[in-house]
Amino acid sequence: MVGHAAAVRLLQHGLTGGHLAHAYLLLGPPNIGKTTLALAFAQALLCEDETARAAGRACGVCAGCRKARDRSHPDLRVIEPEGAADEESPAIEGREGAPTTRGSGKRKAASRVQVKIETVRDLQRDLALRPYQAARRVVVITQADAMNEAAENALLKTLEEPPSYALLILAAEDTEHLLPTTVSRCQQVQLGLVP
Repeated sequence: MVGHAAAVRLLQHGLTGGHLAHAYLLLGPPNIGKTTLALAFAQALLCEDETARAAGRACGVCAGCRKARDRSHPDLRVIEPEGAADEESPAIEGREGAPTTRGSGKRKAASRVQVKIETVRDLQRDLALRPYQAARRVVVITQADAMNEAAENALLKTLEEPPSYALLILAAEDTEHLLPTTVSRCQQVQLGLVP
């Protein structure tokens, strides 16, 4: 990772000290490496090389690292927004008839892509199962701020009572389009612009 030394150190400290949060929220502008960092962290969590894990990194060559890099590890789930809304579909409106945002306590305007409740329910079924190959199950939600309200409310149950072996990594541009309870259940990691 280039340019996010403080964020990398924070995550490495959790790995080396054994004090991992159950959920992390990576925040920052678009295209600065939030997903890359989330996947690198997931790879380190799933690495089979104890020496590399003790150093807070992934070895990059073990079967766990290769599967995580290819997104084929059975204990890694990467969730990305599904589909694109129809260009002509109207925005979800507030009581006054104007599109609103969740940041003001109301639902955000409909976006082109969303993480839907069916995806979150499927995730919850997956998390009910113990890890298959690694010590934990890791979930990466690449655009958490694209969750629709029903999906985010469903995810709150998992964030409030996660299985002991689960670790969730959410990435979002900011907290404006996330429910305050979602934000409060995650350890926030701020990523800034890279010079």
